[in-house]
Amino acid sequence: MKHLYNKVSINRLRDEYNLVAGEKVTYKTNAGRLEKGICCSLSGFMMQPGKVGFDEKMYTLSNDNFSSEIERYVECGVTTLMTIVPITSERNLEEELQKALKPFNDSPIDYVPGIRMNAERVTPEVMRKCARNRLPFILLDFENESTWNNFVFEWIHQANFPYRAAMMVNLAFLSDVPEVIRGREKNNCYDLIKSKGLDPFDYDSIETYGVSSSFLKRTGLFPMKGTLTQGSHFDYNLYPIHLGNRVDEQPILDYHGEEPAIIGLRGEIIKVNQQFMLKRGFGERLAINKPGFFTASHENKKRRVRRSFGSWSVLNKLSPSLRQVISKKD
Repeated sequence: MKHLYNKVSINRLRDEYNLVAGEKVTYKTNAGRLEKGICCSLSGFMMQPGKVGFDEKMYTLSNDNFSSEIERYVECGVTTLMTIVPITSERNLEEELQKALKPFNDSPIDYVPGIRMNAERVTPEVMRKCARNRLPFILLDFENESTWNNFVFEWIHQANFPYRAAMMVNLAFLSDVPEVIRGREKNNCYDLIKSKGLDPFDYDSIETYGVSSSFLKRTGLFPMKGTLTQGSHFDYNLYPIHLGNRVDEQPILDYHGEEPAIIGLRGEIIKVNQQFMLKRGFGERLAINKPGFFTASHENKKRRVRRSFGSWSVLNKLSPSLRQVISKKD
């Protein structure tokens, strides 16, 4: 069922929109008129997209603790959870993933899983299984320097096409390096990975209670989540606008760190003030078909032409003259 809203302030206090939304936002304008029907005014609130959280230990919790942890995330405005599952081997990937996600069958909020593996166990077949199981992100743990030195990034890059799961790396072997030079060494490692064709996201920069839009774009969750526009899920947080005592004062709202007054997931209200209205099993596992769709750049386009699969390359199949033309364009 669609709902109509007017005087909706999104992101900026002075910009007001009209919205028509059910599970998804179907119409958004700051100039046109709404469809006929009962309309709700949100003039006293600031609307923000529902947040996406990041959790690594939900799969280990009991049922009661799982529910309590979900409430803690929702309390902060999280409507979707990115959960990461540790995998010990490529052979047992599906089995371990299914076992870890069993508690999420009753999740009241949406979720999307990724995997975490020791880098020395990550093979091209692991990346292909990520594509088959629609796992849009993977964290590689480099526990020691020998694993780092022997890892073949080119194989992973090739096997990650065309699904392109977002990559993160945990450079644990740098923990023993003095802090004054650790940052420089970390940057050198990232530069080396990029030179091999991968563009990893900084694992240490991921926020638990609000994943950045740049990472959402890499994983393919954007624009399904993390925004309020036509076609996106109608996940929202409403914050009350605090008016000053003087008439000429501007409305003030610092929603960072503030608890939302009302929280909605796919158009359904799941929290009002201190009252939770979480429905067991209402959450859905999100299927991500195209990770990185919104992160294409000129460099990515060049790599697409030059991508090599073993001894075969796209450019090797071109005539010398055409190959020279493409090289000049780049």
